[in-house]
Amino acid sequence: AAVVLAAVLAGCAGAPGVATESAPGESVATRTTFAWDESGISWPEPAPAAVDAEIAALVKAAVREQLLRRGYVEDAAAPEFVVSFHATVRELREHDLCTMRNHVLASDPGREVEVCRVEAGRLGRTYRQGTLVVFVVDRRRGVLLWQGVAEDAARSVAEARDVVREAVDRMFRDFPERAR
Repeated sequence: AAVVLAAVLAGCAGAPGVATESAPGESVATRTTFAWDESGISWPEPAPAAVDAEIAALVKAAVREQLLRRGYVEDAAAPEFVVSFHATVRELREHDLCTMRNHVLASDPGREVEVCRVEAGRLGRTYRQGTLVVFVVDRRRGVLLWQGVAEDAARSVAEARDVVREAVDRMFRDFPERAR
């Protein structure tokens, strides 16, 4: 059974909030080959096709790089597991992001709460907050083997490129190497 993950750490600055989970009693490391399943991005309004395609390609390339680095082989003809992702994007005002950040920090025991202050006149700035979920599923049995969730915000598509790469890197930090 899939366990729902929540990673809420959208801040005015800092690394993306990331959480991962592996299925109990299952190991992706015993498999060798992977292929891609349908993936996509949900935008608050229709995104320009070029931006949607660019971000989707960036996520796919970053995930592929992580899997290849760990010894897995892409094989669309005979995959042992399939990989997919879904991202959602929403618009947030800077004030809302700071409020969310302060709430997360305040609920983390033992952590000092640093109030995110917004400079006068900048309350109206908006960010695009994105949540990326990557799924790794056993192809034959349809069992979820691993999933990762990352959430962060960016002011522009250029900034989103960096955020996506960092989020995937952090998400796959503890992803298992393929057993040899």
